[in-house]
Amino acid sequence: CVFGATFGFYIFLNQIQNQTTLLITSFTGLSQMLPGLIGLLFWSHANRKGFIAGTLIGLITWGALQFWPILTDSLELTHRLPLHFAFDRDTWTQIILLSVGANALTFFAVSLMTKTSPEEQNSAEICVITRIDRRQRLPLQAKNAREFTSALSKPLGQVMAEREVGRALKTLKFQPSEYRPYALRRLRDTIEANLSGMMGPSVSSALVSRYLPYEDDHKGESDDIHFLEQNLDNYHYQLSGMSAELDRLRRHHRETLYRLPIGVCSLTQDGEILLWNELMASLTGINEKDAIGAKIESLPGQWYDLLDSFLKGHEYKLMIEQESTGPMSGTRWFSLHRTRFDQKSDDLNEGTVILLEDETEHKMLESELMHSERLASIGRLAAGVAHEIGNPITGIDCLAQDLKYVDDPEEKRVIANQIREQADRVTKIVRSLVNFAHAGQDTSMNSHQPHPIDQIVQDAIDLLSLNRESSQVIFVNEVGENLQVMCEPQRLAQVFINLLGNARDASQNEDTVLINSEIDDESVLIMVSDEGSGIDKAVLDHIFDPFFTTKEVGKGTGLGLFLAYTIVEEHYGQISVQSPILIHEDIGTRFTIRLPLHNSVTSGNT
Repeated sequence: CVFGATFGFYIFLNQIQNQTTLLITSFTGLSQMLPGLIGLLFWSHANRKGFIAGTLIGLITWGALQFWPILTDSLELTHRLPLHFAFDRDTWTQIILLSVGANALTFFAVSLMTKTSPEEQNSAEICVITRIDRRQRLPLQAKNAREFTSALSKPLGQVMAEREVGRALKTLKFQPSEYRPYALRRLRDTIEANLSGMMGPSVSSALVSRYLPYEDDHKGESDDIHFLEQNLDNYHYQLSGMSAELDRLRRHHRETLYRLPIGVCSLTQDGEILLWNELMASLTGINEKDAIGAKIESLPGQWYDLLDSFLKGHEYKLMIEQESTGPMSGTRWFSLHRTRFDQKSDDLNEGTVILLEDETEHKMLESELMHSERLASIGRLAAGVAHEIGNPITGIDCLAQDLKYVDDPEEKRVIANQIREQADRVTKIVRSLVNFAHAGQDTSMNSHQPHPIDQIVQDAIDLLSLNRESSQVIFVNEVGENLQVMCEPQRLAQVFINLLGNARDASQNEDTVLINSEIDDESVLIMVSDEGSGIDKAVLDHIFDPFFTTKEVGKGTGLGLFLAYTIVEEHYGQISVQSPILIHEDIGTRFTIRLPLHNSVTSGNT
């Protein structure tokens, strides 16, 4: 195009100027593109504003000193010989140096004074970083940026090693204390790219390979997801057609994961964190930039211990409690879920996805439901309580009246002791009700203490015996003595109150409800068996659902068995039901509770 335009211009000027002069002029004008082209390829701060400003200044200088004199001279002198006018060598050399210099200076100054757009930054990184392959996720022997300086000081010297490592850290905007494996791989590649500009690619590659080597054990070798993501993000402005559609789909899925209302953490097989979404950062207090690319062992102690024990365990779902600090201080409950990538998926990194969900509000609501059910139980016991307290109060009144007519000191002492016994009986009844009403407000696992299970069952029987309006059945407590479990006694008593209350409601007067126990390995089995009407097989699978009841309206909340199931799970136990237990008569129900014995319970919160 330039040569064609030059020849056309030569014809337009009626061949007054010779073609050599016009070609030199055209070459000088074309050279104004040179500073911008070189700067955009090798200087990361270059931008389009600097390029346009520099090119305009260069073209104006070229036009004023070279193009305009030729044009005016040609239009004024139409009879000059074609070969008469030609540039002096020194003249056009000075013009090209002056115009290109002004161009380059303006380009440099404007680029520094103006802001580079994200698109230009991405393109600059593509151009500035060399072709070094960073697709493999290999572990480095150096574990932090400071070890890079120590390793490179041997071939480069301390001063130059510090300068090169500092320059690479500044380019990548990393801190000198950087330790994340992904960040260290990028740091290594950037140092190699910088050194290749001074020493050449082969020398820099050999130097970095020798002094910043990968570990010999390459079990963790796989595609570097971070590198692929970064490259796709940098190039997505240049994609078109199906590639652009796939890239938009990729970014949509990534943004969906990042904005999910549940914490998501994706780990490689060797424990490197690939994904740490927004809610995960909020729940744990660990910033996304600090987590992604780091190993799981670099997380704060409480979260490392939790996630590490969960990954090493066999459970795929776990409820835990954590003591949080900061604005969300206090005890919080979290549920953990995990799943593994299918090992048959050869095109994916093997690893694990962990989901973290805040269950604190659900736990608080559950506690309120338990408290409401407990108060409802007290309401049902009210009539029996009044009767049970009325008897000793009447006895106390009678004994107090007798005291007025007794003169014998020994008889007075006997009556006084009888009054104290009746008062203790009232106190015991009131204390049982108060404890039952207020128990369970602290649902922390740390409040669990060893307690005899037979005593818990007996307390539940004593409370139920206060209700005189229900069927009077015979409770038989055959739970073995000295069987202790880690528990909150009053919460576990709620389980047996619900089970024994249901057994009494399903039984006839004078029927027997048996509570016995068996030891199975490191667990104790407590069976609650009755001779009542049993449970219909059609509803047997739903009895632990919340608000499900087979009782008449107003006689049951439908929360008793649901709360019993929840409390048993909190105590690391299981509850199951069998009905009927007497096959021929088609009657009877047995609830079996399995709880770990105290001597088999290990310490810890998980």
